[in-house]
Amino acid sequence: MGQFDFDSAAALAQLENEDLVSSAAGGVVSKVAAIGGIVAGIAGAAGVAGYLGLYAALRDLAPAKDESNLIYFARSVVADIERLYKLGADTRRIVDQNLAKKEAGEVLANATLYVPRTNVEIRLQRLAHIFANGVRSGELEPESNDDMMRAAVELKEADVALLRKIYESQSSLLTRQLRRTGSSPVNWHGDIQQVWGTFVKRGELNPQEHLKYRSSLSRLASLGLIQQIDITNTYGVGLDIYALLVEGKVFCERIQEIGL
Repeated sequence: MGQFDFDSAAALAQLENEDLVSSAAGGVVSKVAAIGGIVAGIAGAAGVAGYLGLYAALRDLAPAKDESNLIYFARSVVADIERLYKLGADTRRIVDQNLAKKEAGEVLANATLYVPRTNVEIRLQRLAHIFANGVRSGELEPESNDDMMRAAVELKEADVALLRKIYESQSSLLTRQLRRTGSSPVNWHGDIQQVWGTFVKRGELNPQEHLKYRSSLSRLASLGLIQQIDITNTYGVGLDIYALLVEGKVFCERIQEIGL
C-alpha cells in the first residue's frame, strides 16, 4: 500500500497525532507562496516529514481546524501531483515551474477556505483536481479558480453527472462557436435547440423524472455553468433548454481525474 493511499488507516492516525505533527512541522514556512514548493518536494521525494509539513501549512491557512478534511484534501493534492509527475519529464518540468509561482500558493490557500464546507470525500477530491489540473495547464488565476472551487464543494454528484452529460452533448458546439466569434457564443439559439432536442430524445432527460433533475439544472445555472435559453420548447412539458457555458466546459475539464 502506497504512502498516500486514501485507505491507509495507519497514515491517517499518524497525521492526527498532534505531537508528531508539531515536531515534524517545526520550521515549516507557512507563507502562501511557499506551499507550491512544499507540494513539489513531497511529490518528487515523498517523505512523512514533508507531508506533515504540507498538512501543517494548510492547517495554518484554514480558518477552521477541520483536520480530517484537511488531511484528506492534502493527500488528494499530493496524489494528483504524483500522477502528473508520472506522465513524463516534460510534464514534471511544467508542473514544477507552475508550483513555484505565487499564484499556485494563492489558489491552494483559497482552497482551504472551502475545505471546511464539506465532509464529502468526492467533493474534496474535486477541489484537489481543480488545483492539480490548473497547475498542469498553468491556469492559476485565483478568481476564476475560486468560482470553480465553490462549485466543487456545493454540487451534488447528481448535479455533476448531469453537467457531464450536457458537456458531452454540447462541448463541440461551444468550441466551434468560440472559434468563430473569439468570445462567448452569440446567436446560437437554433443550434442549441437542435442539440438539446437530440439530447432529450436520446433519453438523457426522462420527462417522468423531471423533478429529480430540475433542482440540478437550477444549481448548475446558479453557479454560472449552464444558462437557460428562452425558446419555446417542443420536447416535453417542463423540459426547458439549457446551454453549456464556457465556465461549465472548463469546470468539467478541471475536475477530471488525472489519468496515467
